[in-house]
Amino acid sequence: MADDGTGLREVWRRWRHLVPPFLVAVLPLLVLLFGGVVWLIHHDGLLIWLLALMVGGYAAMKMLPGANRRLEADLPGQDPDPAWPPIAAGAWEKVAAKADTLTITDWPDSARGFYDLARDTLAEVARHAHPDARQPLAEVSLPHALLVIEAASHDLRTEVLAVVPFAHKVRLADFERVQSLGSILSNLNDLYRAGRFAAFPIQAIAAEAASTARSQAFEMTREALQVWLMRQWVRKVGFHAVALYCGHTVLSAPKGGPTADSMRDLRRAAEAAADDEPLRLLVMGRSGAGKSSLVNALFGEELAATDVLADTTPGLTPFVLERDGWPAALVLDSPGCDSDSFGVAEVFAEAARSDALLFVTPATRPDRAGERAMLDELRASKLAHERGLPPLFVVLSQVDRLPPARAWAPPYDLGSEDPKAVSIAGAVRAAATDLGVPVERVIPACLASGRVYNVEDTLLNLLAAEMDGLRQARLRRCLAEHRRKENWTLVLEQLRAAGRFLQARLGD
Repeated sequence: MADDGTGLREVWRRWRHLVPPFLVAVLPLLVLLFGGVVWLIHHDGLLIWLLALMVGGYAAMKMLPGANRRLEADLPGQDPDPAWPPIAAGAWEKVAAKADTLTITDWPDSARGFYDLARDTLAEVARHAHPDARQPLAEVSLPHALLVIEAASHDLRTEVLAVVPFAHKVRLADFERVQSLGSILSNLNDLYRAGRFAAFPIQAIAAEAASTARSQAFEMTREALQVWLMRQWVRKVGFHAVALYCGHTVLSAPKGGPTADSMRDLRRAAEAAADDEPLRLLVMGRSGAGKSSLVNALFGEELAATDVLADTTPGLTPFVLERDGWPAALVLDSPGCDSDSFGVAEVFAEAARSDALLFVTPATRPDRAGERAMLDELRASKLAHERGLPPLFVVLSQVDRLPPARAWAPPYDLGSEDPKAVSIAGAVRAAATDLGVPVERVIPACLASGRVYNVEDTLLNLLAAEMDGLRQARLRRCLAEHRRKENWTLVLEQLRAAGRFLQARLGD
């Protein structure tokens, strides 16, 4: 396959910062060799040349630290996963702090040293995950520890191949040969330098200055790469250890099909089982806010019973939503958060296993203290801390009733001077402040039958725009479910294997 030059351009981009100091260090020697020392001696220019050489070497030394800092900035890093729950923040801070303290003096003398770095990093995360355990590292199973090392090694191998030129050509045997020849070459080099000083002292001084500058340049670059390699190794191991701690890592690939929770809700919705896990969208809000009306607006038909006077949703009620270009979705209608049928534990648990929350609040009811208290309680709950909450979208209902009440001619441009648009824009900002959500996550809507506005055009388009994030939330949820099943599956398989082993031994 022909090389399109991409690899060479990448090498040039990563190493271009070293070209100026390298040229400053090498060019004096080249000019000295081609111009000739004799010419300098005969023309009384040697002293000027030596002065220029020292100034150039000094300039190179000044440029090298900045060049190496830019090189380090160009090398890949490792950031935390934004999908991690809040509980993971402390663990990652410890990993990052450990990596940042590593210097060239910590460079391992053997492969055992890298193993020790990985073990210490895994232990750091285990101490955060199990603060009361006497031996936190012992709380990690051997297969999971091996999986963390395997994943970190794979990631780092990929990055080393991408950023270090000819890394795939360097063999472990080369290091051993270089080490064994190092002392011999050093002795021969010392003899050569001594002879050169005896025969050509002036030329030797200039050559030594240039050699020192070159050695310093390569030494600083080598050290920068070694420090990056150590720190990246710690961050990679820490990244996968934290992912394990968060429940985002499983030993085997999950199989397709709905989870147990979704299978139950699909049966309750009287629908056939889906081929894959559906998205789970939980509708929440106070009584009479329009939760069931939102469900009907999403489906374009009257499915959920509505009543503005009392909450008509006795419990979590699932509906299967199918739209072109969308994966199958389960929309779950919930009781009003201010009603007697609202079960805090049940709804909070459902929120933790949903992929998006649709919170409905009326634009005509500015008394949102109870709604904010419920949302804050949900955000501070143990489930939210351990798993992380899915994205929250606020549907601001009843905007058609805002003043001027009789003026209703959608669509509205909320940046215009139209009185109704100004009123809606103010209500959107107020709802965002009252409920503690970004203003772009508040969707003004009318949910009344026959007057539905902004559900198809704005809410569904916003969900579609964030579909990648919703699918990632679904994947993490499925991994957690798979991990719970995996524990029992592995135990059963190991018991079967033990039974077959015992049966064979008894037969012998």
